[in-house]
Amino acid sequence: MRIDLTGSELSCPCDSTNSNCFSIPIPSGEKIMSSSKCLNFTRSSPTFPTLDCSLASKNYREQLNLISSFFDGTQIYGDSLEKSKSLRSFIGGQLKTSDGVLSNRPYLPKSINEQCSTANTTTCFLAGETRTSENLGLASIHTLFLREHNRIALKLSTINPSWSDNTLFYETRRIIQAVYQHIIYSDWIPSTIGRGGGGGGGGGGNNVRFFLIISIWLLI
Repeated sequence: MRIDLTGSELSCPCDSTNSNCFSIPIPSGEKIMSSSKCLNFTRSSPTFPTLDCSLASKNYREQLNLISSFFDGTQIYGDSLEKSKSLRSFIGGQLKTSDGVLSNRPYLPKSINEQCSTANTTTCFLAGETRTSENLGLASIHTLFLREHNRIALKLSTINPSWSDNTLFYETRRIIQAVYQHIIYSDWIPSTIGRGGGGGGGGGGNNVRFFLIISIWLLI
């Protein structure tokens, strides 16, 4: 959460008592960040924060999923046609890129508006969602799927030279969506809770664990 319920930017100083703040104290012996007392941290946006939701007489808070609830690659392509178009190069079904350190290893495209450092000298990377530059792990995963999309689009254009940019883009997108779903259902879920967990019928304990893990995963 970066804004409060009024749309104003949320401030979380170290001594804040705001329930949406969860600052991380810095140990007194820390040398690298000795000038700071804490790392500012805000909690995920809650669902229906103005309602009195309770469970077993205790306040119950659930985070809000701001992207698609489907495993459809929304984080790669965006959740609207406008967003999708802003990420496309409209040449050979490719997505936009920016220059990397190596010419054959492009990076994600860069924002022309949003800055990602307090010094306002570093621009954010762009992808289908807004958290792309939040940490190195997210930026890396987004970059991986960007490069794979463009690699497949190039292969398809070679096999089908008559295909238009639009056809190349959407056929490549379908392939990437299938790859992403395969990773989730065939690799990630089994390695997290074991095979058989999360499916329908039987294994009630595994199903509960599956949804708890998915709920936590949405915070990442």
